[in-house]
Amino acid sequence: MRYPCPVSSPEFHAPHDFIAFFSPRHPTHPVRPIAQTQTLPLQPIPRTRRTPNHPTAIVQFKVRAPSLNNLQVFELRQDWAFGQLGSPQAKDFPLYFEPASEDSFYQNWSSIEITLSGQSLEDGKPVPDFSQLPPDVFLFSQCAVDALNDLLLAHGNLYPTVSQLGKFWAYRITTSIPALNLGKSVVRRSASGSINLVSKLTFETSLIGDSHIFQIPELPCRAFVTNEFARRVYEFKLSGIDLHDSNEPYSY
Repeated sequence: MRYPCPVSSPEFHAPHDFIAFFSPRHPTHPVRPIAQTQTLPLQPIPRTRRTPNHPTAIVQFKVRAPSLNNLQVFELRQDWAFGQLGSPQAKDFPLYFEPASEDSFYQNWSSIEITLSGQSLEDGKPVPDFSQLPPDVFLFSQCAVDALNDLLLAHGNLYPTVSQLGKFWAYRITTSIPALNLGKSVVRRSASGSINLVSKLTFETSLIGDSHIFQIPELPCRAFVTNEFARRVYEFKLSGIDLHDSNEPYSY
């Protein structure tokens, strides 16, 4: 079957470090050659960002420098001090984002428009480098893709979007690892057996290996990352990202 190529439109340009959008884990996709990934220099960037509506406002970044001695796992979450990204095509989300195979997702994909939510505009919140569209599509700015491209492409697929806020990429994770140690985790289940409240998560780090971004079967709409991912978020000062250390209890 011949798939439509969403990146053929002239308004889209591939990130400079690669020209592929689909992982070789999915050989049915029209995979394009991937240029050798360039190791980006980790240069200090100021830890503050001014908001577009209030240029004198200063927003602090929440991610702290991670330890690199042992493998750590963090849940990738949105920092609500930054704006919430959305789409005017929200009514079509069941078509685009219903749980499905990556092939089905790609067939149904169209280049959605990304905007800042009305409440974020009213509150003067800055545009983030990261956000999430329900249930399991993540948005990364061009800056974030430049910083994380090899980690993202190794474990998922990138799709172009349209936005007047700048260049954003939609991302779907394709790596799922049964690395959750339920015996040591503290969770509450619903009547159907699914997890509906998390107090603490414990991972079998030996099963994670070099999967720097992944999901787990028990919580399929959440994303987890390692300290290498966290290191780049910190070094490049990517905004809108809150990394919750899995060793710490959750609070609601």
